[in-house]
Formats: sequence, C-alpha cells, structure tokens
Amino acid sequence: MYMEKKVENTDEDYFLRPNNIRELILPEHFMPFFMSYLKDGMKNECIEIQLHPACAKFLDQKECKYDNLTTLTDEQLVEFKALFQQHRALSHQGTSKQMDFLLDCCVDILAKKVPTEGVNIKIDQIHNKIKLVPLPKDTFEADWTEERETQVEGGEPKKETIVHKKNLDFFATMFIRVAQHEEEFEVPVSITKKDG
Repeated sequence: MYMEKKVENTDEDYFLRPNNIRELILPEHFMPFFMSYLKDGMKNECIEIQLHPACAKFLDQKECKYDNLTTLTDEQLVEFKALFQQHRALSHQGTSKQMDFLLDCCVDILAKKVPTEGVNIKIDQIHNKIKLVPLPKDTFEADWTEERETQVEGGEPKKETIVHKKNLDFFATMFIRVAQHEEEFEVPVSITKKDG
C-alpha cells in the first residue's frame, strides 16, 4: 500500500503518519515515534549504550563529550557512525538492520540531528535520555587491534600496532536499580491510666 501510494503520489495526507505497524519502522515515521517514547513512554532513566574504546578514542581526539555530539562536524559524525556500527557491543552484534537503524537514531539524538516538522517534542526534552558509557580503562570485551602514532623527537611520527586481548568473560552487562519509596501508616496506640 505504501509503495503503491508513493508511485501514484496522489495522497499526501497518507504519508503524514504511519497507517499500520509495519510503516512505523520507516525512517520518516520511526524517529518521531522513538522521540515520543523517550519523552513519555520510557519508564527507566535513560538508555545506556556501551562505547567501544575505538569510539571513545575518536571522540577524545575530537575533544567531543560522550553525552553531546553536537560539536562534531557532519563529516566527523558520519565517520563516528561508521566506527560506532563497526564496533558495536557484543550484545548487539549479529542483530538485524533494525538494530543498526535504532543505534543510528540514538547517535542522531546525541548530535541533535532530529526532525522538527510535525514533531511536538523538543530535542532538549530527550537529549539526556541516551548515554554512551565507555568501558573502564584497559578493559576489552573482544580482541581489538589499535593503531597508534607516537611522536619521536626530531623525526617522523612513528606508527605502532597494539593488539588488545579480550579480558572480560561476559556477553552483556545489566545494571539493575531498585526503586525506593517511603510508605506512611498510622499505628494505633492504646494509652491506659495507671492507678496512682
């Protein structure tokens, strides 16, 4: 139905919103839905995405904060996205194209590259709902080869290859925060007068 109407190009109102569940995953419909979910539907504090050391190194070199990718140029953002997809967390590897698209949307939100037309949610309302969490230093969930350049006094920069070996034995990490709340209730106390 969607493709037929695209070819016919006679019903502009049809494309303003998803008309069935399958159309919800189309790029033009998914991001507004995801933004709405982050603002009103999500019950947890935020979505934390594990950041590979290669991605953390890239952001560090660009002096870009992990929670705000707006300082990256368009070219740098494209480069980061490619690196981010290449070095996905183990728990996301081998998943579908939809997961690629979802992670791409998360990066766009951190970079504040979201649609504004037809969306009644401001980026500042959801920007802090996505967090990139780097692994602790010298911690590797999989084997990884790193290329480094070291400056030699009075000479050309020297390139070296460092192989980091996997030193973690888990597939994914889950943080569980137990909700805390207070309850008040009345306890009846019986007071008796003692004979004096």
